[in-house]
Amino acid sequence: MSKYLPKLTKEFKFWSYTISSVFVAYILLIFMIDLADSFMSFVVPIYLEDNLKNSFWMGLVMSFSSLIGIITDIVLGEWFKEKKYNFFLIWAFGTALSFPFVLLSLPPIIPVFLLGMFIWGVYYELISFANYYFIRDYLTNDEHLSAWSIISIFRCSTYLIGPIIAEFLLEKGVAVPIFASLILVFVGSLLLILFMKTYHHKRNIKADTSKHKKSLLHEFKIWGTLMKVIWPLWLFSLVISLVDSAFWTVGIVLSEKMSDQGILGGFLLTAYMLPSLFIGIFSSKAARPFGKKKAALFSGLLNGLFLFIACFIADVNWFVVLVFIASCLGSLAGPEISATYEDYIVRLGNFGGDFIGLNQSSNSLAYVLGPIIAGFIAQLFGYRQTFAVIGTLLFLISLLAIIFTPRKIHMPQQELNQIK
Repeated sequence: MSKYLPKLTKEFKFWSYTISSVFVAYILLIFMIDLADSFMSFVVPIYLEDNLKNSFWMGLVMSFSSLIGIITDIVLGEWFKEKKYNFFLIWAFGTALSFPFVLLSLPPIIPVFLLGMFIWGVYYELISFANYYFIRDYLTNDEHLSAWSIISIFRCSTYLIGPIIAEFLLEKGVAVPIFASLILVFVGSLLLILFMKTYHHKRNIKADTSKHKKSLLHEFKIWGTLMKVIWPLWLFSLVISLVDSAFWTVGIVLSEKMSDQGILGGFLLTAYMLPSLFIGIFSSKAARPFGKKKAALFSGLLNGLFLFIACFIADVNWFVVLVFIASCLGSLAGPEISATYEDYIVRLGNFGGDFIGLNQSSNSLAYVLGPIIAGFIAQLFGYRQTFAVIGTLLFLISLLAIIFTPRKIHMPQQELNQIK
């Protein structure tokens, strides 16, 4: 069967992008595992709430997955940097299979919940490493932005349709969407086997031949060296993820409260997510006048400004409209900054895995701190004012990054090679 796959997907036209057969096949795999993850993202809080009977403990248990994500970023960046994308992809599917299986087969007690969160934190980072390594291995620098735009569109589509399907399945019992997630990952695993047989070892990437002793201290030294040159962009990524975590915590509650206050009141999350389905298509055009890096930072700057303004609009419908505009700008920033990082990963060579780990740590840290910070601000000032504060933070950090990020960042290769 696999001999026909390249013919069927030799060239694929997606809006203004022409993408290769291997990328089409890879996107299908990511779509399957992300759709399964969207089911779990919807049902796991409900499952935990039903069993723990306490929202605080539910949040604490779920934040454990992000803490594990940070540890995973360190381990993968230091001990597995010489691996290729297929290593991360295979292990991502393997661990993703075990997540719903654990919840379905073991008793609903806290150690089991923590085991599930451990698995969740690991496989989510494995997917991210697989994406960065795949694009590095198969695509040219000129294709990085279009690749990340398409990945962003497909990933966001799963997190829009997934909860809708999961909510329908939930009516038949909490185990049904979990089992559906298991089936999706299983089918995706079968497609992965076909993919590996068809596209195995298409390109040769130079492996890490350095003789340093692998350790946490060594990885932290590398992170410290990289942080000296990319700290404004790392902070920018952190705050972008903080905004996302705020919408998926405080935003859910706010949407429910506004649902009877205006026609658009209950569509806050839809207004936040919808731009991700189509805005990425225009990312390459947005990058032309400024470059990818500056386009991301200016998009973040305007995103923060519109979020701040939105919170002072009394009318609920206009509030949702302004959130939609802010999200359009945020949806441009995501692929732009990911493509910028991809360029750095290629330039760093053997240290590319360390850079991925450092970058992903900002995302994981945001999902540890984000719900706590957003909840604290909401408690003090109110739900809508939470987004004014976070929008202000995004505006200031974006401005800081625009000022302090040089036009061309020179990676400290020589300094990195001297780290023992």
